[in-house]
Amino acid sequence: MTTEPARLGRVAEAIGELPKRRRPIVVLIGSILLAGISLLDILTGYEIAFSLFYLLPIAGVAWTVGKAMGIAFSVVGAALWLLADAAAGHVYSHVAMIYWNSVIRLGFFLIVTLL
Repeated sequence: MTTEPARLGRVAEAIGELPKRRRPIVVLIGSILLAGISLLDILTGYEIAFSLFYLLPIAGVAWTVGKAMGIAFSVVGAALWLLADAAAGHVYSHVAMIYWNSVIRLGFFLIVTLL
């Protein structure tokens, strides 16, 4: 027969393992959300801002899985936004502007990820 403290210790250990077990699911859901958001961004054009929507899966993955995966999602999110901007036909006054905006978006995502 196990004692009550030993039983509580096993329960606490099992609860501590839950985040590790759900990490792949969170990464999968975050990836699907990020892809879906960029698709919606392409379909709606460049006039509607989607920064908050890109931020949701990035912050969720960073919070749940960790800083390294949050940084990876930040880079992918900025790249997808760059592709969405290009695919939506957004015309800039200079070709360097699209890259500048992507670097600024990446910085925005990274700041939120690291906070």
